Amino acid sequence: MAVQGYVNLEPKESRIVVPVLDAARTTVPLEMVIDTGFTGYMTLPSWVTRPLGLERGEEQRMILADGQVVSTPVCRATVIWHGRPTRIVVLELDARPVIGMSLLLGSDVAMAVREGGWVSITEPSEA
Repeated sequence: MAVQGYVNLEPKESRIVVPVLDAARTTVPLEMVIDTGFTGYMTLPSWVTRPLGLERGEEQRMILADGQVVSTPVCRATVIWHGRPTRIVVLELDARPVIGMSLLLGSDVAMAVREGGWVSITEPSEA
């Protein structure tokens, strides 16, 4: 099952919607920015993780793109990825929600990089 999205030129980013299951196992669609420079699965701000009731774990130190070292809470979440429930690690950062390379791993990503362009993320067997 393909994940579809779109491209914005202002700001320059590609976006998709990722369904996340809350504590009651209800699907909540969240719009995410694709960040190929982020090696983790997903980041979400606290104003999203807390209402979802995501399982919280230890804090983790990480290095941001600007070189700043921060300590951030780690959560566990179930997302619907390629049509299947998938358990992932979510870093709680009070910034825009992003998905990273760990979630994209094993997928084919294609996009038309122009205003209103398309984004398509598929499993290799769908290509």
